[in-house]
Amino acid sequence: MVKSLHVSSYSIIGKSIMFGAIGGFVAGLVMAPFIMMTAILAGMPPDTMLIAMGLIFGPSFSKDAATMIGFAMHMLTSILIGIIFGAVVSLVKKFWITGFRKGIIEGLITGIIALVVLFIPISTGVMPPILMKMAMQMNPTMTEQQIMGMMQQNMPMMMGLGILEHLVYGAVLGAVTTALILKTGMKKGQQEQERMKEGWK
Repeated sequence: MVKSLHVSSYSIIGKSIMFGAIGGFVAGLVMAPFIMMTAILAGMPPDTMLIAMGLIFGPSFSKDAATMIGFAMHMLTSILIGIIFGAVVSLVKKFWITGFRKGIIEGLITGIIALVVLFIPISTGVMPPILMKMAMQMNPTMTEQQIMGMMQQNMPMMMGLGILEHLVYGAVLGAVTTALILKTGMKKGQQEQERMKEGWK
């Protein structure tokens, strides 16, 4: 009986992690157009942010290579956050997903955590020098001070869109993961585990 419970528990955790990964993948795809929109509204080509992300890993990459690496890193990060989300909502009883409302709220909280832990430090510390260099290459007639002023002017808008992007990411992550959990009856499996544990006390 104990062995059966452990196998069932591992199965639930494994499925939840897989569902979180799928949710993260879908949420990452949905988030991508918002990243492009940020660049467009800042007066830059739509692929600017993805190129900048790619250049973090290698300043000498070509434009196409940097775009691909940037997009790949964005998707990998989205999936990893989804995996962590899936693990937490299966391992911590308080966070077990019992319905769409709870799943989406927990997804939104995850999106906000990602915003604070990843987006804000990267967008304020790592990205500005890269974006400055790219802007100077695209606008050779502008001075460094003019470009810096333009970037500072666009920063509130970029932060606002960043918050929106991560809320959309969190909502989609929560919705997709919840749909898969509820569809496969994982909720019933967790409840059955609790009943079995209570029966042994």
